[in-house]
Amino acid sequence: MANESPPTKVQAPDVWHLRDAHELARGHGVDPAHGLHADQVAQRVLQHGANQLPGRASRSVWSLVVDQFSDFMILVLIAAAVISGVAGACYEPMRQRRHQNRRYFHLTPEGGSVVLEMV
Repeated sequence: MANESPPTKVQAPDVWHLRDAHELARGHGVDPAHGLHADQVAQRVLQHGANQLPGRASRSVWSLVVDQFSDFMILVLIAAAVISGVAGACYEPMRQRRHQNRRYFHLTPEGGSVVLEMV
């Protein structure tokens, strides 16, 4: 380490990604083959802080559930399901009264149901 060149000043932060990795390491005073020494690490942690992303507060289960239903398309689908259920609940009793005296054959080809009406 005695024959290393002194650290050079690092260029502006907006062009660091265009520089060569060895040039960048030399600019920060780092030996790419060996990394930082323990005392350099301690000094940089004191100077710049720990190399950690800030943690986020955990969210409650209720807020996660509510967020699932905040999308517009989900609300449209829920509204369509409610309208379909109400329409079916209103239509089914009328259909049963109208067709009480008729006979039906229920066929189920390939899992679907087909209703044939006999008059």
